[in-house]
Amino acid sequence: MKTAIRSIILVSILAAGSAGATTADVSTTRAQVTAELQAAEQSGHILGGEASVYPVVPDGPDQTRAQVVAKLQAAEQSGHILGGEASVYPVIPDGPDKTRTQVATALHAYESNHSKFIAH
Repeated sequence: MKTAIRSIILVSILAAGSAGATTADVSTTRAQVTAELQAAEQSGHILGGEASVYPVVPDGPDQTRAQVVAKLQAAEQSGHILGGEASVYPVIPDGPDKTRTQVATALHAYESNHSKFIAH
C-alpha cells in the first residue's frame, strides 16, 4: 500500500513538472535568441565573454595633460586644494598658548566672578 501511494505521488510530481515544460513559448528560435544576445552585447546593454569581468576602458582621455594641470593650479590658487606639504601633513602648533599657571589664574578669576553658577 505504501509503495502504491509513493508511486502515485512520484508520478503526479513528474507529470506536473513535464506539463510546465510543454507550455513554454517556442515562437523564438535559437538563432533569433543568439542574434538578440549579440545585438545587446554590441550595444553595451549586456557585457559578454571576458568583457563582463573587466571594466570598460575609454579609448583616450577627455582632457589633455595641460588642461588638467591648469585646473589643478586654479584650484590650488582658489584654496580648494592645498598644495605642497600642506596637503600631506596637518599643521601642529609648537606648544600651548598659555602656561599651566596662566590657566589656573584665569580659572580662579572666573570662579570668583561666577561663584553662584559653580557648585563646590
